[in-house]
Amino acid sequence: GNSRPTVDRATMEAFVDQARQQGIPSVIHVGTWEDALHVAQAGAAAITHTPAGQPPQHVIDALVQAETVSIPTLAVQGDFSRIADDPTLVDGALIRATHSGEFLDAHHSLGDADGMVGNWLAWQRTLRDDNLIAVKALHDAGVEILTGTDAGNFGVFQGYSVHRELALFVEAGLTPWAALRAGSTRAKSVLDLDLGVHPGAEASFLLLEDSPITDIRNTEGVHMVIHKGVVVDREALLQR
Repeated sequence: GNSRPTVDRATMEAFVDQARQQGIPSVIHVGTWEDALHVAQAGAAAITHTPAGQPPQHVIDALVQAETVSIPTLAVQGDFSRIADDPTLVDGALIRATHSGEFLDAHHSLGDADGMVGNWLAWQRTLRDDNLIAVKALHDAGVEILTGTDAGNFGVFQGYSVHRELALFVEAGLTPWAALRAGSTRAKSVLDLDLGVHPGAEASFLLLEDSPITDIRNTEGVHMVIHKGVVVDREALLQR
């Protein structure tokens, strides 16, 4: 397994209750489906991570009833091993433009890893396919799915892995529309943000070269970034 120390249930419930009193959405990391059940029963806004195995029906029912959303973090739970199996995943134009080439090149030799890294790869290989099935089951049952990556871990890249997470949602069986909602309008509503394109909104959005509805991987073809109504000088940022 890949267990980590955790707080007890009473501490988690106290945190959720205090967050509710403060009007702050609570997001709880879970390691098992039993954890997810307890979090839903506490009324948390969201769980993050997808435990091993498949969610029991009573857990799904509890998440739906509590309107607790799921942030699956499929990238952090599988992409390190996917890269080890297919190093071309770190050769795309966007990831090469936003991350060190030397750092990315090192991922081409992951297949030879042993020790802690080898154990991490082996664990992910036992988890990643079941995670896709679990996310589809949650989605089909009516559990809201949101995008998150847990960047900073092996195989997860700041910014870029959001695009991978969307692609993994589609691989799991969500439609491109559902994947896009998970990273935009649904996240906006959970966090109570006003990011739309209308008078008074923040006006932060991307313009893409091609439609992500045709192919979700087209989110990587960024033509322009608008941040709070201002066109971002991407070239200047990339040179830094």
